[in-house]
Amino acid sequence: MGSGYLNNKNNRASSALEAEMQAVILATRWMVEKGFDDFVVESDCSLALEYFAGKETRKWGRPIQETLQMSNRKHLSFVHSVRETNWVAHYIAAAQVKETEIFGSPGDLPIHAKRAYWMDFFGIPSFRF
Repeated sequence: MGSGYLNNKNNRASSALEAEMQAVILATRWMVEKGFDDFVVESDCSLALEYFAGKETRKWGRPIQETLQMSNRKHLSFVHSVRETNWVAHYIAAAQVKETEIFGSPGDLPIHAKRAYWMDFFGIPSFRF
């Protein structure tokens, strides 16, 4: 990726925001590299999405610009989701997957994340009590 947006040599995020930014950047670049023309990046981190909307540019300006330039001929949307409804991300995090593991299809997801994905896909509501 070449932009040097990681803070340390172990490629580990030093904060939740940095982890979210890394995830959004890597996911967006992966989608572009795989040839997807129309896609939505969903995040429960509103600050990360503000960076991509250009409302906030400190520190992340260069990697964001590089990512957006890669995707300039694509239809790319960034959508905020409420953390409590983002079950797929919750289950992936709970499964403690490798930092840069990419799931190419719903079938590759950890079992609970897969269930949450299909519930979301078919519009089945989920509730947290």
